[in-house]
Amino acid sequence: MRIIKKKTNIDFIGKRRPALFISSVLNLAILVGITIFGFNFGVDFAGGTVVELKFDHRVTAEDIRKRAQSAGLHDVSVQGIGSASENSFLLRLGGVTQLTKENSAQAEAAIRALGPIKFFNADLDNGLINFRSEKKLDPEPVKQAVEGTGTGIKEVRSLGEAQGGGNDYQVVVSGMADRVFTAMKQGLDKPDFIVQRVDYVGPQVGKQLRNKGIMSLVYAMVMILIYVAFRFDFKFGPGALVAMVHDVIMVSGYFLVTRREFNLTSIAVLLTVIGYSINDTIVVYDRIREEMVRYKGKPLPEIINIAVNDTLSRTILTSGVTALSLVGLLIFGVGEIWDFAMAMLVGIIVGTYSSVYIASPLTIWLDERAAAKEREAKTLKLHPLAAQVLVNRGHRTEEQASAFLSDKLSDLPDPSSMKGMSKAVERICRALREKQKVTLYGDYDVDGVCSTSLLYLFLRSLGANVATYIPRRLGEGYGLNAKAIEKIAADGSSLVVTLDCGITAVSEVARANQLGLDVIIVDHHQVSGEMPPALAILNPHQPGCGYPTRHLCAAGVAFNLWSQPNSGEARPGGPRLCGTARNPGPQGGLGAGRQRGGERRHGGFSPGASNQRRGSP
Repeated sequence: MRIIKKKTNIDFIGKRRPALFISSVLNLAILVGITIFGFNFGVDFAGGTVVELKFDHRVTAEDIRKRAQSAGLHDVSVQGIGSASENSFLLRLGGVTQLTKENSAQAEAAIRALGPIKFFNADLDNGLINFRSEKKLDPEPVKQAVEGTGTGIKEVRSLGEAQGGGNDYQVVVSGMADRVFTAMKQGLDKPDFIVQRVDYVGPQVGKQLRNKGIMSLVYAMVMILIYVAFRFDFKFGPGALVAMVHDVIMVSGYFLVTRREFNLTSIAVLLTVIGYSINDTIVVYDRIREEMVRYKGKPLPEIINIAVNDTLSRTILTSGVTALSLVGLLIFGVGEIWDFAMAMLVGIIVGTYSSVYIASPLTIWLDERAAAKEREAKTLKLHPLAAQVLVNRGHRTEEQASAFLSDKLSDLPDPSSMKGMSKAVERICRALREKQKVTLYGDYDVDGVCSTSLLYLFLRSLGANVATYIPRRLGEGYGLNAKAIEKIAADGSSLVVTLDCGITAVSEVARANQLGLDVIIVDHHQVSGEMPPALAILNPHQPGCGYPTRHLCAAGVAFNLWSQPNSGEARPGGPRLCGTARNPGPQGGLGAGRQRGGERRHGGFSPGASNQRRGSP
């Protein structure tokens, strides 16, 4: 059966941008509304009492509401069920028992008026009052005293004598259903109704039902996403997921705006809408996949337009027939049936819309993004994954990528642009000249150990008096600690160089200064708050640092310290004090191996003892 006889050529995808904008605004407004106003939770989720009554004469919901309010039930919700001739109604009230914080205080005062009370406890959730009287009481006066406060009582139980003296009693408060029965019978010789059912849902059970309902939606969407990812290409999956989320939010907006009760039936609606939405989306996706084979080389937006136009007749027929069945429920249904039908009608409309204007545009965006990655990979002459990493770092041309991947030291940024570098180099050179002991305080992770090893081997090659200290992870924890600083000072060191730690060690560095230790911090972690009072800080994240990149590990910062050129000094006929005897740097630097021409690729390393000690200087 074809509703549309001729093939259409409507440009659906051409309207995708305004449609996406409108959908985004509506979804955001609904989410904000849910956050501010919340749903009108039914008894299923909020907890409370539901009573179904069937009257023996014709009566309206308004008549019942007036009767309840005249009897003091001002918070009751009345809803007709079934046909009007059945005279059946649901009455909903918050709470399970009549015991509240206010009337429990009144009940306590009434009970204390009967005699001395040792203790009193009101269990509001279960509707129980437990108390201990110094003298024996008759249950009937207790019941009358509590009922005099306006609280219904089922029974008063005498629990016997207590071991510590006195008599224990338990008052069982009537449920909210009893309050409804009393209100409905008020002024009548005999009830004009029969009780069909009574349901109680406690607040904790309601919370559990609400959480499980939300998780059922999440599980359904995740499983559908996995199915779509296996059945179609990966770029189709996110579109289907976003379309489902869009439909759930839009249908939730119906409950938010109309203030209809949000209960387990609402969860059933949302689950049904998810299924309907993904079914419509998969039909469109199937046709898109077929057209992609048929029209190879065509742009994806054109292919999607063809697919949507081809399935338009089917979409109208399916959605129309489903909507017609819901219209029947809207006309003849009442109560939760009407709510279900109306929410489903909204779901059908937004589900059909999202298949065209949410799922398809996202698929186009992912396809365009994948094509851009392929072009970048071809431009950079690299694997697509490697190309994407470089593009994310801002290297979009072949020249930029080649410069980034180059292993020439001459292509690296100038180390002297790092703030604090000159002070750090001068202090280390002074330690070398004066034969002062230097302790390298490294972190225990791989970055800390690598940066410590780098400087240790280099300084040893210069003949420095150098030691290392790696704190014990379990015993001392991360970073500088005062006890370690005191050990290092007692061991005769005059300079401490921290590696991969220290940028937040304000008090520890201050303690080192008190003990006569100079501190150079070599770190790469984010700077926050007060800076430590160190002699020099090498950290590309510190304010005012001119180093062109922040993406360095601690070993990278240490490498810059090693390779920093320095004017240095030399003894006549001897090696440079801040260069190596084997590899004197052309500029007399702390690291002698770095040359601007790029011919030399390694610094002034020489094998040396690496008897690194853990936990001691």
